[in-house]
Amino acid sequence: AYPNAFVPGNGVLKSTDNGQTWTLLASTAGGSATAFDNLFDIVFNIKVAPDGVVYAAILNRILRSADGGTSWTSVFFESSQPSDIEGMATDIAISTDGSKLYAALSGRSNDSDTAGVWQSTTGLLNSWSRIAGASFGPGFVFGWRTYNNSVSGGAY
Repeated sequence: AYPNAFVPGNGVLKSTDNGQTWTLLASTAGGSATAFDNLFDIVFNIKVAPDGVVYAAILNRILRSADGGTSWTSVFFESSQPSDIEGMATDIAISTDGSKLYAALSGRSNDSDTAGVWQSTTGLLNSWSRIAGASFGPGFVFGWRTYNNSVSGGAY
C-alpha cells in the first residue's frame, strides 16, 4: 500500500534449501518490528545475479551484497536522504545473462533528478546511467513526468 500505508519488516530471510527453511540475515536485522528504524524495514525487491551477487531494492536506495547477504553496500541512492520514511520506491531487475542491471526509482524524493530508469553493466556505485526519466537531455522521454506522491500529489 505504498506510499499511504506500510507494514514494517524486520530484515531479510534467506533460504539455501529451496525454501524448506529460512534464516534471518543478521546484517539486515535490527530495530523494532513495529517501527521504521532499520534500512531493511521496507524492501521492495530482491534479485540474485547469475554470478551470485544479491541486490536489494529498499526505500531510497539499491544495495549490493557479494557475500550472500553477510554485508551490504549502497550502489545507488538519493543524494539527500529524507530523514523519515518518506522517500523513493525502488526496483531492481537483472538481464538473464547478468550483463545489464536496471534500477527504477520513483519521484517521491528530495532529489527529483534521481527519479527514472537507470542501467549499469557492473552494478557498482557510480556505474549507473539514466536511460529514461530525465526532464531534458540524455534519457529524455517525451511526455515523461516525474511522479510526486507527496501530500499535494501530481507531477514535479
